[in-house]
Amino acid sequence: ISHGFDVLYISRSLVRVQIIVSALLIMHIVYGFKVNKIMLNVLPMIISAVIMGIAGYFMQQISATVIWRLVSVFLCIIIYFVILLGVFPSMRRDLANTELYQKLKKKIRK
Repeated sequence: ISHGFDVLYISRSLVRVQIIVSALLIMHIVYGFKVNKIMLNVLPMIISAVIMGIAGYFMQQISATVIWRLVSVFLCIIIYFVILLGVFPSMRRDLANTELYQKLKKKIRK
């Protein structure tokens, strides 16, 4: 039976989601983790990814050339980080506290 690539990536995505839900459920039952707090922590990334995905979908409708696809990938990266760092101040604080950011900041100041 030949269903094509669409069935493969959709089923694989659903399996991945099921794994995440199962892991969250186990963490809640066994270790007492608060799943709602975990979801709130990743909510900015989820929102940024959804907006980036929607933008990427509409950019695909513009053209199907290889050059445009490469350009749209870079535009999606920019959209993701602009949304993530521009809309969510907590993400800016998290980024500013990373070791890599601190090292880059020291090098730039020299």
